[in-house]
Amino acid sequence: MCSDMKSDSNNLNYKKTVWIVDDDPSIKEAIKIILEEEGYQTTVFEDSQTLLTCLKNYSPHLILLDIVLGNEDGREIARILKSENRDLNIVLMSANNCSTDEIKESKADDYIRKPFELTELVETVSSFTKAQQ
Repeated sequence: MCSDMKSDSNNLNYKKTVWIVDDDPSIKEAIKIILEEEGYQTTVFEDSQTLLTCLKNYSPHLILLDIVLGNEDGREIARILKSENRDLNIVLMSANNCSTDEIKESKADDYIRKPFELTELVETVSSFTKAQQ
Protein backbone atom coordinates (compact mmCIF):
# COMPACT_ATOMS: atom_id res chain seq x y z
CA MET A 1 0.00 0.00 0.00
CA CYS A 2 2.72 2.52 0.91
CA SER A 3 4.62 1.78 -2.27
CA ASP A 4 1.61 3.06 -4.26
CA MET A 5 1.94 6.52 -2.73
CA LYS A 6 3.76 9.30 -4.49
CA SER A 7 5.34 12.41 -3.15
CA ASP A 8 3.32 15.06 -4.97
CA SER A 9 4.76 18.22 -3.42
CA ASN A 10 6.59 19.11 -6.67
CA ASN A 11 3.76 18.00 -8.93
CA LEU A 12 1.59 20.60 -10.71
CA ASN A 13 -1.40 18.33 -10.07
CA TYR A 14 -0.66 18.33 -6.34
CA LYS A 15 -3.64 17.36 -4.19
CA LYS A 16 -4.13 17.52 -0.47
CA THR A 17 -3.83 14.04 1.05
CA VAL A 18 -6.26 12.55 3.53
CA TRP A 19 -5.73 9.15 5.08
CA ILE A 20 -8.81 7.31 6.27
CA VAL A 21 -8.41 4.73 9.05
CA ASP A 22 -11.57 2.70 9.68
CA ASP A 23 -12.29 -1.01 9.90
CA ASP A 24 -15.74 -0.64 8.28
CA PRO A 25 -15.31 -1.04 4.49
CA SER A 26 -18.53 0.79 3.62
CA ILE A 27 -17.62 3.84 5.72
CA LYS A 28 -14.08 3.95 4.31
CA GLU A 29 -15.40 3.74 0.77
CA ALA A 30 -18.07 6.42 1.34
CA ILE A 31 -15.56 8.86 2.83
CA LYS A 32 -13.09 8.09 0.05
CA ILE A 33 -15.66 8.81 -2.67
CA ILE A 34 -16.84 12.04 -1.02
CA LEU A 35 -13.34 13.41 -0.54
CA GLU A 36 -12.08 12.40 -3.98
CA GLU A 37 -15.10 14.19 -5.50
CA GLU A 38 -13.88 17.26 -3.61
CA GLY A 39 -10.40 16.91 -5.13
CA TYR A 40 -8.51 15.22 -2.31
CA GLN A 41 -6.11 12.32 -2.73
CA THR A 42 -7.11 9.58 -0.30
CA THR A 43 -5.59 6.41 1.06
CA VAL A 44 -7.54 3.97 3.22
CA PHE A 45 -6.24 1.82 6.07
CA GLU A 46 -7.91 -0.92 8.10
CA ASP A 47 -5.56 -0.85 11.07
CA SER A 48 -2.89 1.18 12.79
CA GLN A 49 0.01 -1.10 11.84
CA THR A 50 -0.19 -0.29 8.13
CA LEU A 51 -0.77 3.36 8.98
CA LEU A 52 2.34 3.48 11.18
CA THR A 53 4.42 1.76 8.50
CA CYS A 54 3.38 4.32 5.88
CA LEU A 55 3.98 7.26 8.22
CA LYS A 56 7.67 6.35 8.27
CA ASN A 57 7.98 7.57 4.67
CA TYR A 58 4.93 9.73 3.96
CA SER A 59 2.95 12.38 5.78
CA PRO A 60 -0.65 13.21 4.89
CA HIS A 61 -2.29 16.59 5.40
CA LEU A 62 -4.93 14.94 7.57
CA ILE A 63 -5.75 11.56 9.14
CA LEU A 64 -9.40 10.66 9.75
CA LEU A 65 -9.14 8.05 12.49
CA ASP A 66 -11.99 5.89 13.78
CA ILE A 67 -12.02 5.46 17.54
CA VAL A 68 -13.07 1.80 17.43
CA LEU A 69 -10.71 -0.21 15.20
CA GLY A 70 -11.42 -3.82 16.10
CA ASN A 71 -9.29 -4.38 19.19
CA GLU A 72 -7.52 -1.04 18.85
CA ASP A 73 -8.47 2.31 20.37
CA GLY A 74 -8.13 5.23 17.96
CA ARG A 75 -7.69 7.65 20.88
CA GLU A 76 -4.55 5.77 21.96
CA ILE A 77 -3.29 5.65 18.37
CA ALA A 78 -3.82 9.43 18.11
CA ARG A 79 -1.86 9.94 21.36
CA ILE A 80 1.05 7.90 20.01
CA LEU A 81 1.05 9.65 16.63
CA LYS A 82 0.91 13.12 18.17
CA SER A 83 3.73 12.27 20.58
CA GLU A 84 5.89 11.46 17.55
CA ASN A 85 4.71 14.34 15.35
CA ARG A 86 2.75 17.18 16.93
CA ASP A 87 2.18 18.79 13.51
CA LEU A 88 0.20 15.79 12.23
CA ASN A 89 -3.50 16.67 11.88
CA ILE A 90 -5.83 14.00 13.29
CA VAL A 91 -9.63 14.02 13.38
CA LEU A 92 -11.25 11.23 15.36
CA MET A 93 -14.49 9.66 14.16
CA SER A 94 -16.98 7.57 16.13
CA ALA A 95 -20.60 6.48 16.24
CA ASN A 96 -20.35 6.80 20.03
CA ASN A 97 -20.33 10.02 21.98
CA CYS A 98 -16.87 11.28 22.81
CA SER A 99 -16.32 13.90 25.50
CA THR A 100 -14.20 17.00 25.06
CA ASP A 101 -11.86 15.64 27.74
CA GLU A 102 -11.38 12.40 25.77
CA ILE A 103 -10.49 14.39 22.65
CA LYS A 104 -8.01 16.54 24.59
CA GLU A 105 -6.43 13.48 26.21
CA SER A 106 -6.01 11.80 22.82
CA LYS A 107 -4.28 14.95 21.48
CA ALA A 108 -6.52 14.74 18.38
CA ASP A 109 -7.29 18.03 16.67
CA ASP A 110 -11.02 17.46 16.25
CA TYR A 111 -13.85 14.93 16.37
CA ILE A 112 -16.69 14.01 14.01
CA ARG A 113 -19.63 11.94 15.20
CA LYS A 114 -20.86 9.26 12.78
CA PRO A 115 -23.12 9.35 10.95
CA PHE A 116 -22.08 12.81 9.83
CA GLU A 117 -23.50 15.20 7.28
CA LEU A 118 -21.50 15.39 4.06
CA THR A 119 -21.04 19.12 4.49
CA GLU A 120 -19.68 18.61 8.02
CA LEU A 121 -17.09 16.13 6.75
CA VAL A 122 -15.98 18.32 3.85
CA GLU A 123 -15.85 21.48 5.99
CA THR A 124 -13.82 19.71 8.69
CA VAL A 125 -11.33 18.29 6.18
CA SER A 126 -11.11 21.64 4.40
CA SER A 127 -10.40 23.49 7.64
CA PHE A 128 -7.30 21.37 8.23
CA THR A 129 -6.01 21.28 4.67
CA LYS A 130 -6.46 24.99 3.91
CA ALA A 131 -4.08 25.89 6.69
CA GLN A 132 -1.34 23.90 4.96
CA GLN A 133 -1.42 25.57 1.56
